[in-house]
Amino acid sequence: MAIEPKDVMSCDPGVVSGAVVFRGTRVSVDALFDNLADGMSLGDFFECFPTVQPWQVEEALMLAKREIIGAMKVSSDGKALASA
Repeated sequence: MAIEPKDVMSCDPGVVSGAVVFRGTRVSVDALFDNLADGMSLGDFFECFPTVQPWQVEEALMLAKREIIGAMKVSSDGKALASA
């Protein structure tokens, strides 16, 4: 059975002001992407945010990858089908 986004992340107005967080934590998914963009290694991320499980990060990255690739699919005439 495929893992769904709701299995990895949650969004509740009463948790971290409604930010999308890793399910079962108070760590926002934005924290992952912001820290990676700033040069933090995954090892350091897990050290700083021990409540986040490696499988959750792996799934979040795979979801982001699918979204990016899906948004940039090109039709046979070379035009992007969708753009962000």
